[in-house]
Amino acid sequence: MKSTLRLVLICLLLSSCFQQRNEALPMLNYVPENALAIIRINNLNQCKTLLHENAFLQDFSSTEMHKAANEHLKALKYLAHEHESVLAFIPGEETEFLYISPTTESLIDSLHLDPDSLGQRIIKNKDFSTIELEDRTLYTATSGGNTLVSSSSQVLLEQLNSAARREVPATLLALYQAASTDKPASLFLKSTQGQTLLDGQLEISGSVRLNQLTDWISMDIEPSSRQLNLNGALIARDSSSILNLFRKVRPLAHKTPALAPAEASSILSYTFEDHATFTQNQLHFLSQPTALDTLFNTVEEVGIFYIQKKKGVILSTFGTENINLFLEQIRAGTDEYLGNEIISLSQSEFLNVHFDPLIKNYKAAYYTLLENAFVFAEDKGMLQTVIRNYNQGNTFSKTREYASVEKSLANESNILFVSKNKGLETLLEEDFSGSLQKDMKIRALNDYAYACQIIGDDSFYHTNILVQKLSEIENPRNTFPLFSVSLDAKLVTEPQFVINHNTRKKEIVVQDENNVLYLISTTGKVLWKKELSSRIQGKIQQVDLYKNGRLQLAFTTNDQFFVIDRNGKVVQPFEKTYEGGNLNPLAVFDYEQNRKYRLVVTQGNKVFMYNSRGDIVSGFTYTEAEDAILGAPKHFRFANKDYLVFKLADGSLKILNRIGKVRVDVKEKLDFSDNEAYLYRNKFIVSDKGGDIYAVDTKGKVNKNNLNLNEYHGFDATTKSLVTLNDNVINIKGKAVTMDLGVYTKPRIFYIYDVIYVSTTDIQNQKTYLFYSNGRSVADFPVLGNGMADLADIDNDRKLELVTKDENNNLVVYKLN
Repeated sequence: MKSTLRLVLICLLLSSCFQQRNEALPMLNYVPENALAIIRINNLNQCKTLLHENAFLQDFSSTEMHKAANEHLKALKYLAHEHESVLAFIPGEETEFLYISPTTESLIDSLHLDPDSLGQRIIKNKDFSTIELEDRTLYTATSGGNTLVSSSSQVLLEQLNSAARREVPATLLALYQAASTDKPASLFLKSTQGQTLLDGQLEISGSVRLNQLTDWISMDIEPSSRQLNLNGALIARDSSSILNLFRKVRPLAHKTPALAPAEASSILSYTFEDHATFTQNQLHFLSQPTALDTLFNTVEEVGIFYIQKKKGVILSTFGTENINLFLEQIRAGTDEYLGNEIISLSQSEFLNVHFDPLIKNYKAAYYTLLENAFVFAEDKGMLQTVIRNYNQGNTFSKTREYASVEKSLANESNILFVSKNKGLETLLEEDFSGSLQKDMKIRALNDYAYACQIIGDDSFYHTNILVQKLSEIENPRNTFPLFSVSLDAKLVTEPQFVINHNTRKKEIVVQDENNVLYLISTTGKVLWKKELSSRIQGKIQQVDLYKNGRLQLAFTTNDQFFVIDRNGKVVQPFEKTYEGGNLNPLAVFDYEQNRKYRLVVTQGNKVFMYNSRGDIVSGFTYTEAEDAILGAPKHFRFANKDYLVFKLADGSLKILNRIGKVRVDVKEKLDFSDNEAYLYRNKFIVSDKGGDIYAVDTKGKVNKNNLNLNEYHGFDATTKSLVTLNDNVINIKGKAVTMDLGVYTKPRIFYIYDVIYVSTTDIQNQKTYLFYSNGRSVADFPVLGNGMADLADIDNDRKLELVTKDENNNLVVYKLN
């Protein structure tokens, strides 16, 4: 048992429960001092209903943890009784249990004791029986009007011998007597044996564990089919308890949910109406003889949020003047992002000093100001995420998870923790075995939100722990920023997704103005950087040169042709240099889809076709064109024939076969636009600078289509779909959509999971649009963007992600639900 969360889950996953109320002290006297957890059962029927119908618990029915608990305790389901009973869990090589109940006829009858099958013996003048039931052996005895049943004879004997002289801990007794008798059951957890639900998050900051708060925590189990609600109390152990930071401190409503970004996996917030009282409690806790200064005396809330295991800190205040003056003194630099200043700081440890022990080991390297709240981060990218989400109203308070638990939370509390399933997965990775992590991730977490509150009172600290089935919310946001990445310099290529052959997920490649190429993980981590001599031309291609499933990145720069592996290392001999430069983007042909690649580099009117070994393909005869080649050549295949299409500066459209001979003779010369050639309805289509689109059939016949496009039009096509863009009007398969006036990138068509999407970006107003094939906008678009977008399912959850440039040296990835 590594943490209290695991204990909570085991206790809640029992397949049987028990009932009503006798004298508290005698039964507690039989509970071992090292008990991990105690359940007092008040109402048998409600408890059975809870375990049978609660959605969260049922989601665990196939997990190894549930099966183990069920197998260990299934014998108890035969017990029947009408009185309060106690169930305790005792640590050992295996967690053992001890069940204590007043001795009644119904209880004895329910054991179905057969004298001929029981091995009875007298041990220290106490009746001790073994019961063989199914594949389990139980041990039972009576003492002082109580019946005891245990999975361990040793546990049973120890308690029979020591109960009379055992003193029940005062904290446990007080909580036991104060717990509700109206709920199906109450759970009592011993903190010194483990951690709490909060610790997996608080541990990230190296701060608070449950055993710093109290010896025991009690929770009344609320019956509900859609949620698991544990209401209870803590008693601060002594002056060393962190709970005493909030002694006589009135709680406030939390502002952190309305400031933290929606993509945060969890939030943690502390409030205090009277900062002076909080400070005095803090000094007492830290045993500091002198008072801290009053620099932060206008702070009334300390909020913490987590994104991809990184942490941000929010100080909500009712006055910013003193803090502003202090931060101005340690200002190191400033940037602007979406109208907000992001200020770098020359000192970064001050939050650890002023808000110890709530904040530890945190480097506040940057901050920004949102209304009266100071938001700190260890890197600039996190603050850009906060600002972007805040400006768009895309905050944690608008998430489905927060909306699901909000109605069950008190309006004000001293401590608030709310987590999505990802936040709880972080806890599992920190604290639990691999099998439990797998069980939780696969089965139980996805459809729930998790919350915990602590509210100070005179002698008790009220707790509210909630596991809530996610509910539908009005006007949910279906698109939200997943993460953003701040790179070293301004981006000059469009970010694009590439496949990680190890995980089959997708990552991001992009280049900055210093010619540095980046590979960025599915979660936004920069995996490596590689400096090149010049800018990458066009799109980066992926190839499998060795036919072993390991993919490489292939591309040209101004004067070089590279193939590099996923670690950024050059794959020899693919580091070729071309005197004079001015290379076009790389073309990759895979005629039979068998990975016998043809890698085509074009420079001026020269054509270099390489095989997978890096050798020139000797059988390809079109090594020199009649004029300069425009853009990368294209390969199309239909009717069992291959067509290689080259656009030339003299207006020629060359359509060749595999060996470079003319396959389609096109006699007409065209004044090509900068759009690519496409295959559409078995015809090759191109456009000219006059805005006309030309369709060429396999006989070389050219049909001109006047679509009234201007010189700077854009278009994209698949074999069945055509999209054009003219000024601010996008036409998708004949459906015209008028957007705001602006300067737009060329449209791009994506075909994913049998759905067509079309994207374009207004780089003047920084808006990225995404449409369906019927011209309808995807929900919550346009979003903030500053370049052409790429679209894919990067994490294989059948939900799409979109990547685009943000301002300057940033890119952003959006999640589409």
